[in-house]
Amino acid sequence: MSTTTTTTGTSTTSNGRPSWIQQALQHRTLLNTVIEERSFQTPNKTYAYVPKTEDVEEGFREMSYHELRNAVMKMAHWLDAELGKLPQTRDNRECIAYIGPNDLRYAFLLFGADRTNRKVTKRPFIVSALTY
Repeated sequence: MSTTTTTTGTSTTSNGRPSWIQQALQHRTLLNTVIEERSFQTPNKTYAYVPKTEDVEEGFREMSYHELRNAVMKMAHWLDAELGKLPQTRDNRECIAYIGPNDLRYAFLLFGADRTNRKVTKRPFIVSALTY
């Protein structure tokens, strides 16, 4: 498996996946575990670049793994507070739907849902007269 480094400094594998995701898949490590490890081992390492404001012309700021972990934990706490706490068993995974923008909030929800024993489905939401 060959890796390359992008201009943002993240390594990607030959299939285009970031190397940390590829390693998690190979070792069957949960992505939440990888986020935890990265947030403690290299808390200031860049996870993503996010716009400073709604106008991308104003530039971007770095979001670290530490900030990612905090966002995921806040989402997990919010889900438990709003939907109730679930037992951590494989049989009780609750499915929640996500209808919204395809941005970092989706990643926060996806990882936060996993931490609270939920799964997320994201479907194109198309309503037409032909559906009925």
